[in-house]
Amino acid sequence: MNQQPPAQQFAPRPPVHGTKHHDQRGELRLRNRRLLLDDRWPSEELQTRPQLNEAGINHLLLDEFLDLGLVTRVRSGVYLRTEVWKNTQSWERADLQLSAHSLLAPGHYLYTHQSAARLHGLRTWGLDQRIHVNLPYRWSRDGFAADLVSHYSVVSPNEERLVINNSNQVFRVTSLERTVTDCARVLGFERAVVIGDHALREGANLTQMNTMLAKTPGSRGVRRARAVLAALDPRSESVGESRTRLLLSTLNIEQPDPQLVIETNSGSFRADFGWREAKVILEFDGKNKYFDFSPTEDVIFQERRREKALVAAGWRVIRIEWTDLDRPVELRRRLVAALNKREFAV
Repeated sequence: MNQQPPAQQFAPRPPVHGTKHHDQRGELRLRNRRLLLDDRWPSEELQTRPQLNEAGINHLLLDEFLDLGLVTRVRSGVYLRTEVWKNTQSWERADLQLSAHSLLAPGHYLYTHQSAARLHGLRTWGLDQRIHVNLPYRWSRDGFAADLVSHYSVVSPNEERLVINNSNQVFRVTSLERTVTDCARVLGFERAVVIGDHALREGANLTQMNTMLAKTPGSRGVRRARAVLAALDPRSESVGESRTRLLLSTLNIEQPDPQLVIETNSGSFRADFGWREAKVILEFDGKNKYFDFSPTEDVIFQERRREKALVAAGWRVIRIEWTDLDRPVELRRRLVAALNKREFAV
């Protein structure tokens, strides 16, 4: 005999009412919270919990902003409006991470290696966002964040500097010379050269750096660092130019003159790299070269004017981009063809 299952097992799911109105209420809440956030967030973008509490954003309101995606936690205890975070590049986020770390312990840490390079305003390439500090003695890692790299080296007082960022935060950092030699010991060759080239342009003393290495002849990374210092050239004005110069040195061709000055009927112009006898110019076209410093239309007009003058003077111009640095065989073919005055693809 079949038994009827209990009635509650057949009870239908209650109908869903008011979905449209629920969405509208959610949008209204989000809009109101965004207006409140804009009204109460202080002028400085990075803020700690105590600073936000003082500005009228208590822990409950902050947690609500986080849940709504209006605020991003940069690191434990430090926050930023999400719209600002989304509009930053990777290198800018690395700077924000440093600023956030310092906010929690201002003046406490000595920043080293690529962190010091960033704080000095040096160009970096291909580096992660980990924070490097030097500590006077070995501490337990239990209290450290996962992205903190601790070093335990002797840093003399004359190898320390104070720098101030755009938010008027003061940082203790290693000197330019110590920063370059530290990076040269541990980073890959290209990455260290990019930092070192810029440091020389900013006034770092190459003789002093070589002296630093000579004082620790058997220590880790000294041989690598010496190779880096020997390859530095302050004439490279960008990451792309530094990397191009290093690549050209491996192609078994006649080496060009960096920043070659060329006279034309329209005035003097500088080429990134030039072979004067062959009248060949190599230009690295990075995005920053055209869009960072002047209105776009003006920069492009001036560049076209410059190239017309160079071509009229008998020069051939080869342009390369980031992707060309990963195709050395093809680049060598183009350069050899140009230097031998054969047909080549520009």
